[in-house]
Amino acid sequence: MSGRRVEFVDLGPVCAAVERPGEDPAASEDALRRQHAIVCRLGDRFEALLPARFGTVVDIGELRRIVALRAEAIGRALELVRGRVQMTVRIAGALLEPAADSAIRAAASGTEYLRARRAAATARVPAAVLARIESAVGRFVAASRADDSGARGVAVYHLVGRDHAEPYRAAMSELPPPAGGLTIRVSGPWPPFAFVPELW
Repeated sequence: MSGRRVEFVDLGPVCAAVERPGEDPAASEDALRRQHAIVCRLGDRFEALLPARFGTVVDIGELRRIVALRAEAIGRALELVRGRVQMTVRIAGALLEPAADSAIRAAASGTEYLRARRAAATARVPAAVLARIESAVGRFVAASRADDSGARGVAVYHLVGRDHAEPYRAAMSELPPPAGGLTIRVSGPWPPFAFVPELW
C-alpha cells in the first residue's frame, strides 16, 4: 500500500496491521501523508479499525503486551467504531471564547484532566453554534469528542455510520453561516482517529 509492505499480525483478540521498517521511520510531512493514505485504505476494507498514533514504533513482543493489557478497552473501542467513520467539524474565528482552565489546573488525576480538557474545548465555542450543529446532525452521531489543542480553533469529531456520511455532509451544508466571523469546515469521512483509546 502506497509503496509500503503492510502485514497483519494475529494478536489474539485482534489483528494488527504493521509495517516492519528496516530502521526507525523519519517523521516528515511525506511520511504522515503516506501513513494517512494507508490507514484510509485499510478503513475502506475493514468494518472496525483503530489507527495507531503516527510514528508509533514498537516491537511485536511489546505490541502483544500492550494488546493483552488493554484488551478490554480495545474491544469496547472496536465495537464503538464498527461500521462507523469519523466526520470532523473545525470551528475557527474571532468569537471563540477563551477556555476556562481552572478545572484543568485543579485536576487531581489524568482522567479528571482529560475530562476538563474536553469540556474546555467545547466551552470555547458559543453555545448557539454547538446547538445548531447538534440540531442539524445529532440524529446521525453515535459518539462525539472535542479538541481545542490545535492552533486552528476547535475540532469536534463525530462518529457516524458509514451510510450516514453523505446525509451528514448534506445536513451540515444546509447550516446558515455562523455570525461574527466564525467559520465551520467539515471534512471526512475518515477512519476513526479521534476514537482510539489511549494504549500506552
